[in-house]
Amino acid sequence: MATIQTRTAKSGVETYRVGYYLDGKLKWTQTLSDLAGAKNIKKIIETQGHEIALQILEAQDASDALTLADWFPKHLAIVSINATEGTLDDYQKVAARSFLPRLGELPLDMITRQDVIDFIAWYKQQPNQRTVDARKKAQREGRPLPELKYLKPKSVRIAHGLLSSTLQTAVEGGHLDRNPAKGVPVPKDDTEEEKEIFSRDEWGLFYEAMQDYYKPLVAFMLVTGCRIGEATAVQVRDLNVATNTVSVIRAWKKGKGRSRVLGSPKSRRSRRFVKLPDWAVEIFKQAAAGKKRDDMLFPSPTGKRIDSSNFGSRQWSRALEKAGIDKHLTPHSLRHTYASWLLMAGVPPQTVQHILGHESLQTTSEVYGHLLLDAQDQAVEALGWEPPRAIAA
Repeated sequence: MATIQTRTAKSGVETYRVGYYLDGKLKWTQTLSDLAGAKNIKKIIETQGHEIALQILEAQDASDALTLADWFPKHLAIVSINATEGTLDDYQKVAARSFLPRLGELPLDMITRQDVIDFIAWYKQQPNQRTVDARKKAQREGRPLPELKYLKPKSVRIAHGLLSSTLQTAVEGGHLDRNPAKGVPVPKDDTEEEKEIFSRDEWGLFYEAMQDYYKPLVAFMLVTGCRIGEATAVQVRDLNVATNTVSVIRAWKKGKGRSRVLGSPKSRRSRRFVKLPDWAVEIFKQAAAGKKRDDMLFPSPTGKRIDSSNFGSRQWSRALEKAGIDKHLTPHSLRHTYASWLLMAGVPPQTVQHILGHESLQTTSEVYGHLLLDAQDQAVEALGWEPPRAIAA
C-alpha cells in the first residue's frame, strides 16, 4: 500500500508526496503540486509498482508536452466524425482498462517503442474481468473459486490498435515525430476456431422449428449472408423486386449505453447489393406488404427494432432445441453457413468477398480458406507431374 503526505507551506500552498515501502523501508516520491496527480501516482504504485510510477514522474519532469491521457480525449474528438456514440464509449472503456493506467501519465514525446512493448507484455498477463468478478462472487457465497482466466490475444490486439491510432493522430497533429506503437508485435491466436455452420439437413429442421413470424428474417440472413444488425436495418425501399436485389446500406450500431442507432455498415465495402433467388423475393414481397417505404422490412411483432440479444436467447435458441441441434450456432452462423455453402459449391472467393462485404479478399481467405477444396483440386491437376513408374524387374 502507498500513502499520500500533505505538506503546507507558510504561504498556505499545499504540496504532496507519495510514500511506499521498498525492502521494508518507507520511501518517498518527489513533491507533487496537485492532489489529483498524487492520487494517480499512488494508484500506479499500488497496481503496477513503484518503478513505473517513478518512470512516469521522471518523464513528466523532462517534458512539457501533452501526456497520453491529455491527448486521448482530443483523439476521440477527431475520430468522432466517423464514429457513433457507442463506438466512442467502447474506446473510452478499452483505454481506461488497458493503456491509460500504464502509459497515460507519460508525455507523448517520451513514449518509446519499448514502453509500448512493455505495455503489451503487461496487459496480456492481466486477468479477464469476468472471471475476476465470478471469483469474488463465489468467494462471497462460499463456493469453490472458478479458474482464473487471462485476456485473450484479441483483447490485447484491440487495445494496441486503439493505442496506435491515438498516437497516430498525435503524429498528424504535430505532437510526435513518429508513432512508437506502429509495427510493435502483438500476440496472435494459437489456433483459429473453425466456424460452426448448418448442414443442409440441419437447416431444414431449424427452419421448420423457427417461429413462423421470424422465418422471413432467417431466410433473408441465409440467402444474403447479412449480419443480423444489417438484416434488421433493411427497409422496404431497399428491396428491388424488378432486379431481384436488395441494398445493404445501413446497420444498427451501438449508441450510448444500451441504445442502438442506425448507421452505415461495418466498412466501406459492406455497402453492397445482393442478388436474391426468385422464391426469396416472393417471401420478402409478402413481408413488405402494407408497409411504407421507410418501414423496416423485418420489424418485431410490435413494430419496433428486433433486439438481437432477445432474438438469440428466445426464438433462436428455442428453434435449435426444438430441431434437436446441439451445435454452437448463433444468428451469425448463418453468415458463415452462406459463405461456406457457396465456396464448397465452387463459387469464386472474389464473388463471396463482394457479397459478404469483406474489405479485402484476405479476410475471406483467412476465414474460409480451408473450404476452397475445388481450387486445391485445380492446383493438384495444374502441377502435372508425378515420379516415373518403377521399372518392373
